[in-house]
Amino acid sequence: MGIQIQWDNNEKTILLVTFEAEWTWEDLVVIDAHATALYSTVPHIVDIVADVRHNRLILSGVLSYVRSLLILPWNPRAGMAVVVGANTRLRTLFEAAARLADKPLTRIGFADSLEEARTLIAAARAQRGL
Repeated sequence: MGIQIQWDNNEKTILLVTFEAEWTWEDLVVIDAHATALYSTVPHIVDIVADVRHNRLILSGVLSYVRSLLILPWNPRAGMAVVVGANTRLRTLFEAAARLADKPLTRIGFADSLEEARTLIAAARAQRGL
């Protein structure tokens, strides 16, 4: 599988989703179902770090898929998502999809490293009183 998912900490407050160089939409559907199952194992908010640093693909339909992610309601236990290693093109796609969905990217952040992503999440959690 081209996408891996695992808990990023012992407290199970962050899911780490790692995109390998090549992956498919089917991989993403499987991982999304797995993430939903993991949310159900804890009673608290779970933030996501999506590591796309090794991703080389710009798959067809990506704008529509990102837009659908922004339109659909988030899982009640889903906190923020931080995308690590998104190049300018991917950031632009997220911003364009947010405009199409008429939603700001308030729950999506961008970072250059896993450490920066964890810091952004810690700050957001502190702001939310978690």
